[in-house]
Amino acid sequence: MENLILLIATSFLFRLSSNRKIKSHFIGDTGCSALLATDNELEYSLTASGDKLYFHEYKEHKVTYGLICVHMSHEYTLLQAEQMLNTYIDQLKGPLYILHNTGIRQEVDWNSESSRTIVDYWQDFQKKDWKVKGYTNGKVLAVLYVKNIGHADVIKQDHFLDNFHFNAVAV
Repeated sequence: MENLILLIATSFLFRLSSNRKIKSHFIGDTGCSALLATDNELEYSLTASGDKLYFHEYKEHKVTYGLICVHMSHEYTLLQAEQMLNTYIDQLKGPLYILHNTGIRQEVDWNSESSRTIVDYWQDFQKKDWKVKGYTNGKVLAVLYVKNIGHADVIKQDHFLDNFHFNAVAV
């Protein structure tokens, strides 16, 4: 019961503090969903290897919320996919001007038993702090991030980062 009350309170807080309509959206044909601030279907681009790359970002006050999702053209084992996710997150640091990180650590994904989840904290060249969370199930690789976490409520950050789901169902 306490969890239900916390969920309702968090959802209410999340909705009140935003001018945009933030709701769960399907991500293309990946079968996955995430909280996004758009009413439009996400567009994708094809990578050189034939993977579909989805990107969505929105800014609220001084905080940026983002999603990068890759629907891979091949399915990989969880071990291979987790290594790819670690490498992908590590490679994002350069283009995003990340100077420091705490180090990637594994986390339990309570939404899916057949996936891997990792978390890292970053600081960029402007001294803005980030929280980054990555997910993979061997077929989809997703990275969600909150930039400038010092200016956002922790509950709201975690609500955004924890609401990526594999094999989502329409509600």
